[in-house]
Order: sequence, then C-alpha cells, then structure tokens
Amino acid sequence: MSRSDDDSQGTGSDFGDSFLHEVLESFPLPPIPQPGERLGGTDGRRFEILGKLGRGGMGLVVRARDELLQRIVALKFISPGREFTQESLDRVLQDEAQLVAQLDHENIVRIFDVSEWKGSPFLIMECLEGQSLSELLRRGPLELPRTLRILDDITAGLAHAHSRHIIHRDLKPSNVFVLPDGRVKLLDFGLALLVSSLGSTQARSGTPAFMAPEQWRGQPQDMRTDTWAAGLLLYEMLTGELPYSIKEYRALREQVVSSEPVPSVRGRRPDLPEPVERFLARALAKEPARRFQSALEMREWLRELEWSLAPSDELPPPRFISHRRQVSLVCCRLSGSLVSFEPEDLSDLQATFHQASARILERHGAWVALRMGDEVLGCFGCSLAREDDVLCAVRAALVLTRLAEELPQAAETGLTVQVGVHTDMVVLDVFNPSGVQGHTPSIQGDAPRMTIWLAGQAAPHTALLSENTWQGVRGNFVTEPLGQRVFSSSRGAVRLGVHRLVAERLETTRFGRARSRGLTPLVGRSAELRQLLARWERTRQGEGAVLLLSGEAGIGKSRLIQELCEHVEAEGVSCVSSQCWPQLSRSAFHPVLEWVVHLLGLAPEDPPARRWACLEEGLGGLELPHPEALLLLGQLLGLPLREDLPPLLLSPELQRERTLETLASVLLRLPARIPQKGGPGALLLVLEDLHWADPSTLQLLSLLRERIERVGLCVLLSTRPELRLSWGSHPHFHPLMLERLETDETAEMVRRLAGNQADLSARTVEFLVKQTEGNPLYVEELTRMVLSRAPSDGGAPPEEGPLPVTLQELLLARLDPLPQEQKELAWMGAVMGRSFTRGQLASLSEREEGSLDRELEELVEAGLLLHKSEGPVPRYEFRHALIREAAYESQLKSRRQRYHHRFAALLENPGVGCTAAPPELIAHHYTQAGELEPAIRYWTQAGELALRRSAFEESVSHLEMALRLFQRLPGAARKVEEELRLLVLLGQALITTRSYAVPEVERLYAHITELFQEVKDIPLLIAVCRHLFNQNLMRLNVPLAGKLAKQIVSLGQRVHEPQLLSIGWLLGGINQLIQGNPIEAQQQLGEALAYGGSGLEREPQALGMLEPEPLAMALAYQALTLTIRGEQPKGQQLLEAAFQRSEWLSHLYTHILTSHAACILYQMRFDVHRLLEMTEQVISMYEQNQFPSRESWMPALRGWALVWAGKRDEGYALLLAGLKELSQVGSETGRPYLLCLLADARLRIGLIAEGLAAVSEGLAWGERTQQHMEDAELHRLRGELLLRTEEAAQAPAEFHEAMRLARQSGARCMELRACLSLCHLLRAQGLGREARRLLEELLDSLPPGLDSPELRVARVVLGRLQEAHAEPDVSDGSVFDTPWDVQHS
Repeated sequence: MSRSDDDSQGTGSDFGDSFLHEVLESFPLPPIPQPGERLGGTDGRRFEILGKLGRGGMGLVVRARDELLQRIVALKFISPGREFTQESLDRVLQDEAQLVAQLDHENIVRIFDVSEWKGSPFLIMECLEGQSLSELLRRGPLELPRTLRILDDITAGLAHAHSRHIIHRDLKPSNVFVLPDGRVKLLDFGLALLVSSLGSTQARSGTPAFMAPEQWRGQPQDMRTDTWAAGLLLYEMLTGELPYSIKEYRALREQVVSSEPVPSVRGRRPDLPEPVERFLARALAKEPARRFQSALEMREWLRELEWSLAPSDELPPPRFISHRRQVSLVCCRLSGSLVSFEPEDLSDLQATFHQASARILERHGAWVALRMGDEVLGCFGCSLAREDDVLCAVRAALVLTRLAEELPQAAETGLTVQVGVHTDMVVLDVFNPSGVQGHTPSIQGDAPRMTIWLAGQAAPHTALLSENTWQGVRGNFVTEPLGQRVFSSSRGAVRLGVHRLVAERLETTRFGRARSRGLTPLVGRSAELRQLLARWERTRQGEGAVLLLSGEAGIGKSRLIQELCEHVEAEGVSCVSSQCWPQLSRSAFHPVLEWVVHLLGLAPEDPPARRWACLEEGLGGLELPHPEALLLLGQLLGLPLREDLPPLLLSPELQRERTLETLASVLLRLPARIPQKGGPGALLLVLEDLHWADPSTLQLLSLLRERIERVGLCVLLSTRPELRLSWGSHPHFHPLMLERLETDETAEMVRRLAGNQADLSARTVEFLVKQTEGNPLYVEELTRMVLSRAPSDGGAPPEEGPLPVTLQELLLARLDPLPQEQKELAWMGAVMGRSFTRGQLASLSEREEGSLDRELEELVEAGLLLHKSEGPVPRYEFRHALIREAAYESQLKSRRQRYHHRFAALLENPGVGCTAAPPELIAHHYTQAGELEPAIRYWTQAGELALRRSAFEESVSHLEMALRLFQRLPGAARKVEEELRLLVLLGQALITTRSYAVPEVERLYAHITELFQEVKDIPLLIAVCRHLFNQNLMRLNVPLAGKLAKQIVSLGQRVHEPQLLSIGWLLGGINQLIQGNPIEAQQQLGEALAYGGSGLEREPQALGMLEPEPLAMALAYQALTLTIRGEQPKGQQLLEAAFQRSEWLSHLYTHILTSHAACILYQMRFDVHRLLEMTEQVISMYEQNQFPSRESWMPALRGWALVWAGKRDEGYALLLAGLKELSQVGSETGRPYLLCLLADARLRIGLIAEGLAAVSEGLAWGERTQQHMEDAELHRLRGELLLRTEEAAQAPAEFHEAMRLARQSGARCMELRACLSLCHLLRAQGLGREARRLLEELLDSLPPGLDSPELRVARVVLGRLQEAHAEPDVSDGSVFDTPWDVQHS
C-alpha cells in the first residue's frame, strides 16, 4: 500500500503515539521479513516481499506480491505481546478472519485475510495508491466542499462498521487514506479489538489528541466515540489545527474532559457558514448523549448540510420535506441579433452564456435552477436562507448586466443581456424527471415566471427589480422607480411595482446608526416622566415613595424606568434594579435578595468566608439585632452555617416575621449610609415585572410602603394589569398607568426610530401605526425590522404587503440553518402554539427521549426556544411570536393540517394524570386540520363552558365559529338538531353580551322558530321551547307569542310530551296575563301546572344558563295572577312552592326569574319591606355570579319601594336610572307596568305633570304592544293625578274607566283600587252614601275567601261609611291621601 511512512514516524501529526505504540513499547516487534523472502500460503511461498511500506505502533507494513491471485497487496505484521500455542493462535486467527470478513465497503481498506508467520499474525490487505490525510493536511486547511466530501466518505465507512457493531476507536488523519481520485479509505479498522484478543491489557485505546472524553475517563466506548473523532477530523481539515493545541498530556486531558464546549470553529474561520458550526457543535459535544449517536446519523446530517450549502442533482438530501420559503430569483436573458448565428455557433454561444451566467450566480451564492436556451435562472435562499439573500441577488444582477462583454462577437452582433430580480414566497420540493420524489430541486409558484417576465421587460444591459426586491435592498442601491406594470399570473392580472437598478451605493453599516442612537426614542411619555421626576425629587428631600408603573406587555415601562435611572445616576445617586421571573414566582424574596447582594457588595463568586465578612460589614451600623439579623440574611443567601454563631431557635412563623422585619430594616436604613452631595442619602430601587413576584416579596413591599414616609428611598415597581394589589390608597404609594400611544405619537415614534436612516413614506408610517396599535415594543420591533434590512431611498411609497418580506428574510435566516430534525420540531411546536410541553412534543414527534432532549437543548441554545420550566413538566416557548409565525407559515398546508390533526387527537386523550386541554384549543386544532365535525363539537363545548363560567364574549366567539363551520358542512351532514343546539347556545351568549332587543338576537330566534318543529329529539325540543319561552318573555311580541304558544301545545299533544304542553300553556298564560286577561291566564297557567307537575317524579332535564324551568315559572306567574285576582293566600302558597322548586333545582336563572315575579307580587301587595329585601337579594345574585343585569327590573322596583319607604330622592333617582338602562337596551316587555311605577312615584313626590306624562306614555305603550294588564291602574293613577290639578273634574271619569277595564279583565285588586279612589273622592265631596253603595255592591259581588291589601282597606272604609250618623269631614285634606295607606299607618 503506497502510503507515506507515517507509521514509521513514531510520532506524527496526530500528537503522540496511539495505544498501539504503547503496545510496541511493552512487547517486542514481530520478525521482519526481508525483500525477496517468501511466506504464507499452504506451502509458505504465496507472498513475495517487495519492500517495506512503513512501521507503526503495532509492527511492520510491507509490500508484497500475491503469487496465487497475481496482485500487489500489503501485509501488516502485528506484535502479539506474548507467545501463542498453535491451538490458541488458530483460534485467534479464525475469530479475526470472521471479524474482518464483515468489513467490505468501498471506504474501508479491504482486508483479504488473516494469517501468521513465525508465530506472529499478519493482515493481508489491498495496497493503495495515494496519500494519508495527515500528509495532505501538512499543506494547510482544505476548502469546505472538499472537506465535506472527505468526511462523507469517512462517515460512510464508519456507518458500515457501526452497522456490524465494530468501532474504530483510533480514527485520526494517519488512518484516513486519500486516493488519487479523491475517494477515501479508512485504515487500521478493528485493530483495538484485535489487540485485545491478542492479549493486550491496555485500558485505554486511541491517540490522545483524538480521544473522546469517555476514552480519557476510561468509560465504555461506543459508536459515539468514533463520531467525536470524525468531528475532530472535520475541525482539523477546516482550520489546519485541532481545537486543543496542547502538547502536554495532563493539560490536554483537563481540557477535553472539562464541561466547557469545544472552541468555536468560526472563531478561527469566520467565513464558515453557521450550519457548519452547528454540525461541529453536535459532533464535538462533551456529553455522548448530545453527540451524533452513530456515524449513520452523522452522515445524514452531513448530506443535509452539503445540500443546503450547494444543492446538487447528484447528492440529494436524505430527508427533504417540501415547504414554503422566501427566495430571491434572478433571471438573465440573452438577446440581440441571434439570427446571424449558425445553429452550431448559436449552441456554442448559449453554452458560453450558460457557463458565464452560472459562474456569476454561484459566486454570489445562488443555486442555478435553469439553463435553457437564452435564459438562466438563479435562486438565492433556495437551500439555505441568509439575511443578505436579497442583497446578494441584486449584486449578482448588477454584475450580470455587464455579461455581454464576455461573450464572443458581442459587439459585432449586438448581443445584450436583460436581468430581472423578484423576491417572493415559493414552495420548494425535490423531484426527479419521472415525477417521483428524488433528486432535482423544484420551485413551485408564480415567482419563476414573474422573474423571467421581469427580465423580458428590462432594457438592454439593465436589471429590473420587483417591488418586493426593492423593499429588501432599499438604500443599498441606486434605483429608478418605473411605476406599476401588469403581470398575468396563473391567478389573474397582478399589478407590480418595478424599479430599474442603476448602481450600488457605498457600503454602510446597517445597524450603526441604531447603535449610535442608543435607547429607543421616548415618545408620548413626557407627563409620566415629569411625575416620576417629581416624586424622585421629594425622595431626595427625605420623603420616600413607592411608585407602581402599570401597563400591558411592551407598553414602555422599562423604557420609562431607564430614563429615570439615567437621570438619577447622572446626579450621582445609586440606582439598583432587579427583575421578577415566572419560574421564580415561588422563590421567596428572590428579587429582593438581588438588591441586598448588590447593595452589600456580596460577590457570588467569592468564597463563603468572604461573603460572610461582607455581609457582617454591610450590616454594621444599621442597628440591627446581632447575630439574629446576620443569621437570617445568611440563611436567605444560602451561606453555610458558621460555627462561631449560635443557631436560630425560632418557630417557622416567627422566623418569617423576623426575616421580613430584617429585610425591611436593611432597605429602609441603607439610604442614610449612602453619601450624597448637598443633602441626605437617597436610593432608587427598581423592581420590574411585579406580576411574577413571589408572595413574600409582595408582603415585604407592602411593609415598605407603610414605613417609607421619612426615608430617602424610592421603590419603583412595574407590572402588567393582571396583578391586583389590595394595597389601597396611601399617601406615599403612587400608581401610574401607562396607556397605549395615540396615533400621532405612534407615527412620531416610527419617524424617530427611522431618524436619518429613512424618510418613511406616509403609507409606510400608516401601515406601522395600524399594525402596532400604539404598543411601543411592537413599534420598535417592526420598524427596526423594516429599516435594518430596507432603508428607504425616498422612492415611491411601498404597498403594505411587501413589508413582511424583509421580516421573512430575517426570521428564516434563523430557522433555516436548523438540521431537518430540529426544523421539524420547530414546525410541530409552531402548530401547537407559542408554547408547548416536552411531553406534547414527544408524543407528536414520536422521537426517542434522548434524541428529543438533545434537539430541544440545541434549539434553546440557538435562541429559538426558551426553556420555561425546570419542574416536573418541562415547557418550551418560542423566544418571539414572530419566530413561531415564520415556522408555521413555512409549512405546506397539508403538513400543517396533519400536525394539527395529530395534536388535536393528543389533546383529546391526554393520558392518566395529565390536565385536560380546554375544548377551544382542541377545536382550534381540528379547525386548522380541516376536520369540521370534531371542530364543531369542541367549539360547541367551549361555548357551553364559557357560558357556565360567565365568560360571555368568549362564548359568543366560540359558538359563532362553530356555526360558521356548520354552514360549511355538506348538506347531508347538516342536521337540524345540531344547528338548533348551536343556535340556542349562541342565543344565550348573545343575550348576555348584547340584549334581547338587538337585531342579531331577533334574527337568531326567528330562525330557531322556523326550525324547531322539524326536530325529532324530544329533550332537545323541550330545551328549544324553553328558550323560545324565555325569549318571548323578555322580548314580547304578543301575536307571535300567542301563535308560538299554540304551536308548542299542538306539538306537545302530537308527541304526547307533558313538558312541551307545560311550556306551551305557560307561554300562552303569561301572554294572556300581559294582554290584560288574568282569567284566561289563570286557566292556561293552571294547565301548565298540571302538565308540569305530572313529571315531578322524574329527574329534571339539565337546564341551560338562560333556560328557566317551566314548572317553577308556572308556579310563580300563577301566584302573580291569583294576587291580581285577589286570591292572595293561594298566591302566597304558590310563590313559596316556586321558591322551593327553584332552590331544589339550584338553577340560578330560574331562581332569578322566580324572584322577579315575587318582586312584582310584593309590589302589587304594597309590601315595601319584603320588596326591598328581595330586590337587594336579586341584585346581589347578579353581582356575585357576574350575571348580565341590563334588562333587570330590580333598580326600578327598588327605587319605587324606597319612594314608598320615605327615601324619596334616593328612590326616585334609582327608579329613573333603572328605566333609562332598560330603554337603552331596547327592553319592551312590561314597559307599561314600569311606567305605572314611575307615575305612582311621581304622584307621591308631587311631580304631577310628570306623572300624567308617564301615564300617557304607559297607555300608548300598551296600545302599541298589546300590553293592557296595567290599563286600569294607569287610568286610576291618571285620576289621582288629575285631582291635584285644575282638571280635577275629569278624575271621576278616569276612576270609572279604571273600574270598567278591571271588571272586564277580572283584575279584582285593580277594580278595588279604582273603586276606593272613587269612594275617597265621593266621600270628600260629601257623597258618602253614594260611596257606601258603590263599595257595598263591589264587595257583595266578590266570591268568599278572597284576601288582598285592597280588600282589607275596602272593608275598613266601608265600616267607617256605615257608622251611624257618620258624615265625612271634607275639610281634613285627606282627599290627597292614598286610600290604602291605612294599612301602613
């Protein structure tokens, strides 16, 4: 084997001898055959020695001729280190022959056989021509492409051996042989195993410079030992040196086995692409678990790396996945007088043109996607996205415009070139010509056609840039805007902004100006800064303060704090900042201890004794109890116990109390010790993100707030709005809320961020203002993204669309260097959301545990993910939402849908001990997966759950989404029952967030009314009818309600369902009651009770949130009807039964409506005390359960009761407010009744004209809406009001009309009221006998057993009228008293 004499060198480029050299030192060399000598074979003459090739640690290598097979071979003689018996030697040779027979690979030197000569075994190997890698590296580092090709052969050979469970153990440059054609062969394979079988007791194998950490430690070795050595080979090939250039054995061992990572290869060769460094970081990971687990895995990564750096038809990546990505395409077209060329000459010209164009494109980093005729198409960012892809593409285009100068006969024939550049999102795939996924990269989309079209639009020797491309390089090149042009894409005509490329500007640093400006401009915060500075000035005068900055994330709290800190530090005053973290929210006093460590000078790297000394010195002079304060703080700081200090003998509670006291004392007393010019000491303590603070820290801050009054201490806190502090008001606590910037302020911030770097167009500013919505963090990030890659040259204003192009380039430049396995994990994570657990990702990816952890750690190290939890459930989060968005959008829709489906299925079945996922999350993933039916099911569940939790807006959102998806179902799958369930739930949610009166609610319930009779599901039908009852109860349309009631009764009779009959009769009864027909109402409500009571023995069906139980409603409204009919005892019994029913059901809405009915009943009975109690209870129910109360009558009823209770001003104001709110939401049901209350209250207050207006309005409402139940009472009140006016003569007619209407309807209590009012007037007029006759006739007409307040008053009045010789005294003014006030006297 014609290799160099590396093996004879003893020491070489591999630093030190291998373990085989150690064997040589311990054991004698084998006998040395001489040239011309014959040996081997059955006759001992098969091999003729031709000469020595080299000498190594294990013995000698000679060149020989195989006389049997007529070929040149190499014989390697190995020193066994001991004498062999023939039997043992035969066994070893047989074992090793079986071993070497397994290694048959083009990248491993072939070992034909194993034999022995004079008791020494030797290997018969192929003889190679070429040089070792160590000899090649003596000439310096290799170019990256050649290096990767060599490593590909090395890993191929290793993978073959690893598949047969054979490990090299001593891979190094001298064991890598490079053939003249560039192929590589691995040498000395398996010698470590062979030496072991030959009796070597060496514990270590390998050459020190290439030994893995586990080899140095004497730990078990496996395939990962070889991948470490292969990584070192790559490192040395790229840099010409090893990462550790130490020659001393022990120092080298310390470096290799230390936890510090291997020095970066880009530190020595900055020109290397980032993926190369990432590849080496994994190959040379100190922990074997984080390394490539085999040579096969290493080779797969290597193939991906090679293809990403230079796409090739011959070398496809092992696992390419189609995906979307942003690329910049450059098309170069050859044009001119081509007709003058002969066909063969034209072919030669095109070949020259292809070669020259491709050379320029490839030199600038493009992959040449097309060479056809007079066109060449290059793609930048095809296999690996870089932040400067657009810039490189335009530079290449500029060079291509001068390409014609290099072509033959260009001047004579007028040859020219035209260039077009376009940047856009495309789909990248890999196909072979047969259409099966294979080798050739494929670009899908309109972008290639658009680029070729652009080139055709260009003038000779010029390049045109699309609007997208121009945005990406704006400011780096001189361009000329050419306006809009129309391109006919596959989706129709597209208007495209076009720019002519003129020249490249002088190179400038894109981020230099941003760095020189320093902090983000402070815009729109002048008032807040003045407040902070004013408070600080008071602190400097000895008046301490706690300041709390509050606002949403990114609102600018930190920026405002930084401005104050700069001001404070400029005055020479100390400012100490600390930060709360979510993962430390249970770590007591963590941010406070950061203050203490800084203020007392406790360096964490100092030894414990030094820290104890600093702590003791810092506490000196603060007049704290010693040694208790020292021990308490030492324990908090984690310092080891000191033997010279007594132990703390405190209960946990007392120790906590003393700790709080000690910390507070330290912070409050330290300012006085801080020197300051011109005044007492002062100190600014900053604590950010208080919403993540631990409870102990919050308690300490509360304590500081109480004691900070006369201390030169200012504590500045920042928090998000979700933190709710129960600190209350305090003279030295000053909260300050930061709001979003106004539109003009946002625009100003955009302009100031741009500074002189860009004169942003008004359209760009408007876009940024709209997208960022006044959040300074969003303004900063999006504006800087645009400016850093695309500074404006003052050209035509861009469209809104192209702005994200630059952002895509930046984000993909972070995502694209990822190996395919990590990229897939990022894709899966992006589908799961901004954050996800390790377990979720493990289930979705189906990766092995070790492999997954390794990939996640590398994603964290790459800055793409954050590890959010160190607890039992590791959680990861994308470092920025935009990174997640880019990863999500780069996937094809089919892949996203597949991941969404798998994750939704995972969330559906979380496993034992796992928390169930919220249904809206499962629904979202099924929606994105395109699976409508499960998505609808879970959106519905989410809506129901939100409704039960009083999250009404969320409920509307979820249910509307379910309904939209339902409309997309094919006709056969759209079941009316499912639609009705959705509509009923959505109706409840809309009512709670809007009101019954809004058009969308009315349309929805009209649709329900159209559908419900088609339903065959009885339980659903019952629920729907209950909702229809409730909607009609709250938003009454008398004709429709009557019709609906009959439909429900008819439906119940048809299906023989008592509950439907109960609902129908209930709706009809209430409708009759509102119309002023209590007799008919009593009959129909009785039917409702009968049918509702027939199912009492059954368990009631589950009720929706706004789905009142019919039986309880029937009891309550029958109680009200009987009260109107003068049957108060029966009404009271039914009311009590209604309450018992609603309490047994434990259904809030049923209980609220029952209480509503009770309040009306108490008002009709003039039971002011009970009415006040009940309204207070109902209002409390609304508040405690976050129940919508917009259409509640409680304020109006309570206001009326307060007027009657003597609190006229308070009551009247509450009554008016209640009526106003009902008017605002469009509530119509019961409006005449409420106006009745208003008229009565105004009567009692003395607002006569206003009372008459209320009566007229009530009667008009009743006429318009057919609500006549209050007609009689309104006429009576009009009479009472007229008595207080100059039109008193009209009062009797009103009383008579009230009596007529009440008698006609059967409303006995209202007839009695009107009769009493008339009798009172007659008595006042001296017509006592007429009054007595009128009253006697009415009372005699009433059936026995009645009772009501009016009836009791009537009997008292009649008794007085019947007294012998008792004539009324008209002069006592009692005409202005209400007749039934007697019951309250």
